[in-house]
Amino acid sequence: EVEQTVASHPPLRQALEKREILAGPFKGMKYGRTKALCSALYPKLLGTYEHELADAFEAALGRNHSLVVDVGAADGYYAVGFAFRQPSTRVIAYDQDPRARAELAKLAELNGVSDRIEIRGRCEPAELAAIPEKTGLMIVDCEGFEEFALSPETIAASRGWDFIIETHDGFSPEITKRLQERFAPSHEVKTIEAIHDFDKLDHVRVTLLGGL
Repeated sequence: EVEQTVASHPPLRQALEKREILAGPFKGMKYGRTKALCSALYPKLLGTYEHELADAFEAALGRNHSLVVDVGAADGYYAVGFAFRQPSTRVIAYDQDPRARAELAKLAELNGVSDRIEIRGRCEPAELAAIPEKTGLMIVDCEGFEEFALSPETIAASRGWDFIIETHDGFSPEITKRLQERFAPSHEVKTIEAIHDFDKLDHVRVTLLGGL
């Protein structure tokens, strides 16, 4: 049904056929024939994907971190996005799914940032705790594994880092509360509530969707 809607709406179809992100923090990034994993493609192309976090990502981009670590990088929307927006930034992208790593590599090459993205497999907490840089940005979205990846040891070793974390209380009950408590001694913690998909049009205005 979504494909039929796009096909019958020429302005939307023409815009999406370019396979280039139209708005949001990573506007202009090419998607080509890269497959979107763990998410739908059209929100990424429209620039509305995880819109609740847009301000947080813009703020992080403003800090121009020299290193970004993405745990659960999937097809690379954020990993490649940061390298795309910040020519001096190096990225370490973790994903244990070989399909995701393959798509991430394609996306990085398409956008000319392969030389600044190191793609790794499964992420181990000890590996995060051993990163030598004292500052950076860590993006964590790993379907419940945040309980283990963000161990007290990892957090203690990353006192100077910024974090953007998606928590999954459905997989690990009350993990949001536990992570808030772990981070409180060393970080300012802000909680951003997800907006249900049915309600997102009340928060995001997309010109191309007008009249649908």
